[in-house]
Amino acid sequence: MRRLQVVDLVRSVAVLVVLAIHLGSPYVPQHPHWHPLDYLWYKIWVMGNYGVSLFFVVSGFLITRLIADSPGGLFQPNLRSFYTRRVARLYPLLLAVVLTGCLAAWLFRGPSQPYRLCFNSSDLLGPGLWLSIATFSMNWYKTWMAASHPYQFRLDFGLHWDVLWTLSVEEQFYFFYPLILRHLKNERNLAIFLVWMAALGQFITVLNHVLYPHYFSWNSFPAFGLISMGCLLYLASVRLGPFLREDKRASGLLCLLGFLLLVWTYFHSPAKVYVVYSLIGHSLIGVGAFLFLLGGFHLDFFESKSLAPFALPGKLSYGLYLLNTTVLFFLWGLLGKLTDFPAFGVFAGVSVLLAYLSFRFYETPLNARVRRLLDPNPSPQARAFPGNPLKKGKGVF
Repeated sequence: MRRLQVVDLVRSVAVLVVLAIHLGSPYVPQHPHWHPLDYLWYKIWVMGNYGVSLFFVVSGFLITRLIADSPGGLFQPNLRSFYTRRVARLYPLLLAVVLTGCLAAWLFRGPSQPYRLCFNSSDLLGPGLWLSIATFSMNWYKTWMAASHPYQFRLDFGLHWDVLWTLSVEEQFYFFYPLILRHLKNERNLAIFLVWMAALGQFITVLNHVLYPHYFSWNSFPAFGLISMGCLLYLASVRLGPFLREDKRASGLLCLLGFLLLVWTYFHSPAKVYVVYSLIGHSLIGVGAFLFLLGGFHLDFFESKSLAPFALPGKLSYGLYLLNTTVLFFLWGLLGKLTDFPAFGVFAGVSVLLAYLSFRFYETPLNARVRRLLDPNPSPQARAFPGNPLKKGKGVF
């Protein structure tokens, strides 16, 4: 399965804006004196949650592509192979992150702002959290805790744990997705199902805003809608691929339209940010990513070697997403002495380095061991994963 550099470029943008909101929302660095830079930094981090929406769309595309490329094809996936890959990919780093959080609570517990923001408030860390992490129901736990601890939960829960809600949502979808594919049996039924899921996600978002305008819910269905857009992207890329490969102008136009929609949504005027964010913002990001990638798949520009360094954060996005809070905690004092963009450069650079070391020397070896343990007799296609997916041509999810 050929690696698509344009996908990694989009994931790079997604993870970097998430890092920006983690650095910007607590106002860690100093602000530059030149107003345009200050304003630009504000616009980048204030809507950094849109990076999560990009992740969901890309994630749906990649998981559908992975299943379609498996020996059983899209509608007869090998369940053992699929779930083995998911466990092997997720758990090594997830367990390390949980242990790191527990160790930090033991060594650094205190009233300092870095500790409270990055790790925890001890009265909220208990059996419910550990159970929600183990069962990938973190988003529902967050929703319940937000209702039980108004005005306190979002401040004190801790970024280290807070980010795990997105992982939970994805795994809820992926747990049932191969089973649903087997039941749907053909592309037409799948497309109808995915369109309904995308519409349901938007409907739930509007309904939640109407019923609880001052209460944010981390329920799964809006995220399921975005993941479904990514799954639809795979179907569209297969159907329209031959035409778009031949007609580069059409590919370029789709890519440009998607890019303009993404930029417009992300940098919308401050007076309307709340409405866009609450009601249609994430769906617009999903549509923009859909169009951008559908066109970008067939443009040679995005496969240029000169863009390879910019794709590296995307290749390491899982580790970057889970490990950046630890970097933020330990660099807090240094970052506070810098202005916004230099601080972000240091923060992102160290986070990428840590994610690379984790992936190269910890996650990849354990991934291979877990897969050998759970699936000792894999198909030839399933054996293709071990190795370094940072190299061109290796697929990993």
